[in-house]
Amino acid sequence: ATSNNNCVASYSQAVTVHPNPVVQFSATSVCDGVPVSFTNQSSITSGQINSFTWNFGDNTTATLPGPIHTYAADGTYNITLTATSNFNCVNAASGNAVVYPKPAVQFAAQPVCFGFGTSFTNQSAITSGQITSYAWTFGDNTTGAGATPTHQYAAAGNYNVSLSATSNFNCSNNSSGIVTVYEKPVAGFVITQLTACTQTVAFINASHVNGGTIAANNWDFGNGGTATSQNAFENYAGSGSYNVQLITTSNNGCKDTILQPLTISPLPTAAFAANNACFNSMTTFTNVSSVSTGSVINCNWQFGDGTISA
Repeated sequence: ATSNNNCVASYSQAVTVHPNPVVQFSATSVCDGVPVSFTNQSSITSGQINSFTWNFGDNTTATLPGPIHTYAADGTYNITLTATSNFNCVNAASGNAVVYPKPAVQFAAQPVCFGFGTSFTNQSAITSGQITSYAWTFGDNTTGAGATPTHQYAAAGNYNVSLSATSNFNCSNNSSGIVTVYEKPVAGFVITQLTACTQTVAFINASHVNGGTIAANNWDFGNGGTATSQNAFENYAGSGSYNVQLITTSNNGCKDTILQPLTISPLPTAAFAANNACFNSMTTFTNVSSVSTGSVINCNWQFGDGTISA
């Protein structure tokens, strides 16, 4: 310092400039529902860092050096870490934490009849990224892959099916549901004829189904005639071979078909010739009876005078 009389004096004192903390951190990228781990890489050249304040970008904070935080939803969050030294020097740094979405997994499958494949409709979606793989568990100790598989079950019943979907960020989710395979009816009937030549035939329905009821019967008698009754009768116009078909439908719309042959034998045509003879002379009878299919194997004669012969 210099006075107005040009007198000079001086004074000196040491001044210490304390460093600010060097703030740095990293955060793991996770799938929705998984905690984010924060690694604190902050340092200081002299002194020490006394406190940390984290702002997680979702209106929540923490003061731990290396916290773990679970976000309520997927998204990209801007994180701020503030560090304060023992000399009350403050510094801050910001960075992002990414929470990837899980797939929303959903599927549907219509009930089918036994013997048919079950087709699965995949309704899964994801809000960002893409679904890269699917894994199915069909509930019968078999598995499958692909977005929309078809699976044929070895037996009727209810099956608990599970679908797992994985995204390109390796985030997975799953869903399950019940798939139904209906029992198939067993069509059957008994043909009843008084004799092989009888042209009026009865058909006794022996169809059945497990876990349901028979809802409809459709008969085709092989001669152009049809019926929808449970049991049926048909009057055939003539002899011949016919294929009789019954289609049975259950209350779940499942069908079974049976085909049985029916043979109606032709009636023989009885005929004979006889010579004219004098009293006490022998009359000769010639049997000229015939049948269109097969052969005549038995004849019974009545001679008109009370006597018979076979």
